[in-house]
Amino acid sequence: VPVLAAALALPGAPGAGEAALAAREVRFALDVTQVGGRTLAEVPAQYVTLPLEAETSSPAAVPGAKMTAVVGRAEQPQHFRAWLPDEGLHNLVSRRAFEIVWNEGTDDAWITFLGSHLLSVNNKVLKKDHAEPIKAGSTIRLTR
Repeated sequence: VPVLAAALALPGAPGAGEAALAAREVRFALDVTQVGGRTLAEVPAQYVTLPLEAETSSPAAVPGAKMTAVVGRAEQPQHFRAWLPDEGLHNLVSRRAFEIVWNEGTDDAWITFLGSHLLSVNNKVLKKDHAEPIKAGSTIRLTR
């Protein structure tokens, strides 16, 4: 049973949450497509898209710089609380569920499962600490 599902988006691509991304310079975002126990219409509009804020040791403008965005309920607490207000479902998402890594200036990205529950990408269950290629439109599901 999916607790949360999202699609990887490139800002400017069809379906990307333009309003949430307009003021930010981000390479990737997650567009939430399903939340456990409620409809997507119940999620406040400002939380439907999660811009992936990168952590990097080099300036983001440097082509080829390795960028990392960790996603989880401890990393984006307001988004996860908006998506999963039910405490039982909220706690099914790890504090650090997964990370997305990319090289600045490219659309090449990889997802690594960090959590303790199930994570699938395009219906393929990922093993913990295994990096899997991911691209715009890929569906990410956190399940119990």
